[in-house]
Amino acid sequence: MFSTLTLRSYFVITLGLLLALPLLLLIAGKAGTPEDVLAAREAVVRYQLTSSEFAPADGVDTFCVEFIDTVAETRSDPPQELIQRLNDGRHKVRKGSDCDYNRGYGVVVKGSNSPGLVLWVEGVTWKTDTSMAITGRYFRGAENGSGHVYQLEKRGGKWLVIEERLIWVS
Repeated sequence: MFSTLTLRSYFVITLGLLLALPLLLLIAGKAGTPEDVLAAREAVVRYQLTSSEFAPADGVDTFCVEFIDTVAETRSDPPQELIQRLNDGRHKVRKGSDCDYNRGYGVVVKGSNSPGLVLWVEGVTWKTDTSMAITGRYFRGAENGSGHVYQLEKRGGKWLVIEERLIWVS
């Protein structure tokens, strides 16, 4: 029949697979495509644009959007196609590099010194293949900003913000 060595090998392999199974199930389905990430980020920015409570009060009509990779600690402008889609006639949206911001004087559009507001979209945490959380921030000045966690779900092929939780405010 089977030797003791063969039975032990089968046992070790079976045990290893059984121990790895929960981890594999945990990982499976919790990551989407780069297109999903971009579409979800767009949903967050659109939500931020419509729910930015302090922009109109400060005379802000230009929003500067920037993506932050919290792991690599880098910032990047969204793709130009996204900026074009966000400029829907209701909002003036620019890439983050079109604005200057410092903590003391606030955000201004380069070359015009008109007031702006930065919308940062940061980390993405997948929950399932149709559910994620994204952190984001508004920033107008040293005492005019807030941080949020946005819960998103993919419904009908479209990412929607279903919940917003305030983390901090200044």
